[in-house]
Amino acid sequence: MPVAVSDQVSIHGDRSARSASKSPSPEEERDHPDENTVEERVEEIPSRQDSNHPPASWHHEIHHHHDHDHLIQRVDKQGGILDGIFNMISTWWWPGYSQSEEQDPLIVRPEEEGQEASSPSSSSSSSSSTPAMSLTRKYGKFKEVIYYGNTSTIRLHEKKPSSSPSLSSSSSSSSSSSPTRTELYAIKVFHRTSSNLARSEYCIGSCLHHPNIIHTLDLLVDDRGTLYEIMQYHPSSTTLHRLIRTNKKGLPTHDSDCFFKQLLLGISYMHTQGVAHRNIKPDNILITLHGAVKIIDFGNAECFRAPWEERPHLTKRVSGTIPYIAPEEYGGREFDPRAVDVWAVGVTYIAMRTGRLPWWTALEQDDELYVAYLKARREVSGYEPIESFRRECCRNVIYAMLDPNWERRITASQILRSEWVTAIEVCDAGHRGI
Repeated sequence: MPVAVSDQVSIHGDRSARSASKSPSPEEERDHPDENTVEERVEEIPSRQDSNHPPASWHHEIHHHHDHDHLIQRVDKQGGILDGIFNMISTWWWPGYSQSEEQDPLIVRPEEEGQEASSPSSSSSSSSSTPAMSLTRKYGKFKEVIYYGNTSTIRLHEKKPSSSPSLSSSSSSSSSSSPTRTELYAIKVFHRTSSNLARSEYCIGSCLHHPNIIHTLDLLVDDRGTLYEIMQYHPSSTTLHRLIRTNKKGLPTHDSDCFFKQLLLGISYMHTQGVAHRNIKPDNILITLHGAVKIIDFGNAECFRAPWEERPHLTKRVSGTIPYIAPEEYGGREFDPRAVDVWAVGVTYIAMRTGRLPWWTALEQDDELYVAYLKARREVSGYEPIESFRRECCRNVIYAMLDPNWERRITASQILRSEWVTAIEVCDAGHRGI
């Protein structure tokens, strides 16, 4: 059955339709932006707090004509390093798994626990190697490490304005000439065992040009064979994961909806270009100071269609981070990689609205919470975390995104044409990508 997107999204017969009288008007929802019921069965895991670095606060302003801004009043830049260290030591179950379960309030803790912590010294040694002179000349001097990861380290470089013209560069990036103001760059330094990953990530990222996708500028190599991927840097930005972690009851509805639509705009664009991200999660969603969404990290991305092809190539490759992996990835059969992006965005929206993940893994034999979701979506009463969303058209879209059958799952372009998402106003920063 095709998915209805004009008035409301069909749930494909899994559940009976809710009465339209249950849906409040947009004005009612604006009056109650924070009424998000939290599922009682999910135990909240305390987050790691640092008394010396209070969490980022989030401020939302509504202006005339439904324009709005999102302003991060303070961002703890040390959090990126700490998050990265925990990211490095928490790959004990799955290669794509990110964040230690004991440190992350978004993770539903399984029965098994624990792994030995390792030191990020390998990343540190990579980041301390001397790059080729062209790196410093084109993108400025190293300032600090802002993130440690499993396969790379991200460093901040600063290029200050010069009174004399700099050497010209064959690169097509705007940094080839001397800047008139200080410019900042995020430079991903890949571990030497990840050279193939670096080339693949650069080839995909540099071909994508959208306000809600991070801009990949250049790829350089030094005399030791270390690869450096140059990306735009947004000062005072943070990840969506950190915003959710510091707002344990969920983000305000307007913020969640705006971020959700921006994320979908970026995902839909990628899909039209024949690319699936394959690792959508709050850690890979950057929020700028003014509230623009930037999709980052194309290390797991997959090209499913060439420009001259009409039909997508199906895949069997399992990829991503456990709580966001779609159920079809565990089945051993071919599936459309676009569908798993949509599933991950649906899980991310629930995390934004409720402050936690709905389940640990989308495997019936391993997770009772996921089994409870499959049962509840077929019942009139519905699934509690989704039913807490006030608007019926919103609930219907999320159910359609989290359809366990990927062939029935709604697509990103259909979501953007749905009644609910069509009505969502994206902030000016989101449209401009600033």
